[in-house]
Amino acid sequence: MLGVSGLIWIKRNYKVVLLTVLFSTLASLFFPLNVHPGFVENDSIATAVSAFFFIDSNDDLSLSITISAMMFVPLIPLLSVFKRDYGTELWYCITRYRSRKSWFFKKTGSVLFLSFVSTAVYFVTISASVISKGVLSFGFFRKNVSLLLWFFALRFFFNAFFALLLNVVSIAVKLRYIVAIGVILVLGSGMASVAELKLGFSNSINPYVHATYYFHAQTVEFERSIVDPYIFENITLEKSAVYFVLCIALILLAGMILNDRLDIGILEEE
Repeated sequence: MLGVSGLIWIKRNYKVVLLTVLFSTLASLFFPLNVHPGFVENDSIATAVSAFFFIDSNDDLSLSITISAMMFVPLIPLLSVFKRDYGTELWYCITRYRSRKSWFFKKTGSVLFLSFVSTAVYFVTISASVISKGVLSFGFFRKNVSLLLWFFALRFFFNAFFALLLNVVSIAVKLRYIVAIGVILVLGSGMASVAELKLGFSNSINPYVHATYYFHAQTVEFERSIVDPYIFENITLEKSAVYFVLCIALILLAGMILNDRLDIGILEEE
């Protein structure tokens, strides 16, 4: 039954699924891999972290802007998941469910699924690139499954966090403003990380920081000399997972409250 429901959902939402795959692929293809022969030992964890998260730059600010921009691109097709039901058809869409909460959680599930698809496409494409270019071997991936799962989890959390946040904001804000708000929040998060590093912060509530493996305390385990300027000593991978779960829970709580209190009659068709 669940499989049938999933196929029906994909049939109804195939356009957004295809756009999610397209934007995620483009973001990963246009993300220049940070490959420096001799900089780190080939087929090492340091190489993997560098290739998956950083590009060649001598300017920390431009680096953070470029990376956060590439992280925002895959989010674009996800920003209108809630809003597609708004306008003259919203009352019909909501009344198909037992309550507004049912509608809200159905849309939340769609956002989470699309976030997963976006993350999966990104990592498949990046992994294929680093293997084909000889940066890492296939054997490295088999030996470091837990590392790659953390890479995947952090990017998924980032996508889900911002996609849900912006969809909840879209309940009360016109769609034409959502992309601009998203750009400001995601790029601002990236730029704020530079300021936090310069100020020597050991902890952070910045989602960009928590989504980037390179900033975590565990990085000292594989290359102390490289990561010294780039870690937040009190942030571990486990803390970041808890951070994102709590943030997403708060976003959903705020979204439910806003969804229940919003007067459907005043919503305008976008």
